[in-house]
Amino acid sequence: MEVARLVEKISIGPYHPYLLEPWKVELATDGDTVVSAQVVTGYAHRGIEKLLSANSYRKGLFIAERVCGICSAVHTNTFSQTVEGLFSIEVPERARYLRVVYLELERLHSHYLALAMMAHAVHRTTDFTEFMLGREMVMSAMEALAGNRVNLGVMVPGGVRRDVSPAQANATRGIMPGLRALSAKAISELENGADWANELAGRGKVTGADAVKFGGVGPVARGSGVASDIRSDDPYAAYKELNFKILVENGTDVLARTRVRARETVESIRLIEDALAEMPA
Repeated sequence: MEVARLVEKISIGPYHPYLLEPWKVELATDGDTVVSAQVVTGYAHRGIEKLLSANSYRKGLFIAERVCGICSAVHTNTFSQTVEGLFSIEVPERARYLRVVYLELERLHSHYLALAMMAHAVHRTTDFTEFMLGREMVMSAMEALAGNRVNLGVMVPGGVRRDVSPAQANATRGIMPGLRALSAKAISELENGADWANELAGRGKVTGADAVKFGGVGPVARGSGVASDIRSDDPYAAYKELNFKILVENGTDVLARTRVRARETVESIRLIEDALAEMPA
């Protein structure tokens, strides 16, 4: 006679102990197996949309920037582009290239942080430290260009607040060889079966169909074999003039999404170098 096993209920949250995000997960477990999971979101409502609708365009810029500290520039860029569209504002060509520089530095910052957190989650302390050091190099470069490390405060309707001097451009190029070596190491480990890659394989599978159905974008979609990138699908800034590859992995799991991020850092480095080299005087 088979004995029925006890299904245990485990609550995680409402603040996730690892990422401190405002959501709650109710797990039903059978031994070490998760039988079901119910995700409850909405624990933090900051009223961003309401604040934007009740303030001026100038004030709205500062509100948009605080949607996220890791990706502040992309939110102010989106806000600025919306205002530019409303009023048919033409952005100078040099400013469009500078926007790419700032946006791709931010992408590097975000991807290295994601790689560091993934390494930390599977107890790869050395890899975690190396990725965080790479991220620190990027943040120092952002501070040198924009004057700020987190909320850059550089995107505005009509262009950017700060130009980049030849000396600043050279200093930014100077960190790229070190970052390129770090990215190469990450890609090699993730593609050649390093221990931490094996820890990520097969987990969190999201099919391409489900990624599309549930609105997955960015590395989530591309890690599920969906060749979609907003920079190419609906070009903005100077992305149309700067060719880049849409990087896709077909594994559909955490490893595939992590590989996408690692490979995209190399494209970001190249985009920054190209934008600095090709932008008009």
